[in-house]
Amino acid sequence: MALPWPHVAAEQEFPAGNRVLLVLPPEFQPLSGGTKYTVRAGGLGALCTVEGAGYFGARILLPSGSHIHGIEAAFDDNSEHGFGVVALYRSGEGTRDLLGLTPMSLARPLRDVVAFRLADPEIVREGFQYWLQVTLTAPEVCLRFVRVVYRSG
Repeated sequence: MALPWPHVAAEQEFPAGNRVLLVLPPEFQPLSGGTKYTVRAGGLGALCTVEGAGYFGARILLPSGSHIHGIEAAFDDNSEHGFGVVALYRSGEGTRDLLGLTPMSLARPLRDVVAFRLADPEIVREGFQYWLQVTLTAPEVCLRFVRVVYRSG
């Protein structure tokens, strides 16, 4: 499945037949107390910090046996020095594993879509939770959405 954004590298294309789980900004919660943030457009728009950096998390629920192939994230990035990045984690009893990380968003173009593809798809297993962590390092960097690309098992 080719990504609809021409500026995303071709090596990030995903195989045909995959499904997409769309994770929108209201689903992300701050991971540290005191984070000042907003979701624009009355709670339906982009996730932005109001000042400084912010770290946000959202659990993703997929059927057991599904294969996660990668993620795509869209940022509005108007910062010369700030960036946005999304990480995919798996956690279970006594363990937490980083499965993948998007490249950092860049201020060019303003709307930047970054993606990564797992070398070997992650098989969703019972007893584990899967979640996304978003890092926004400046108020001028906002998350529009994350897409989790997967195939049903």
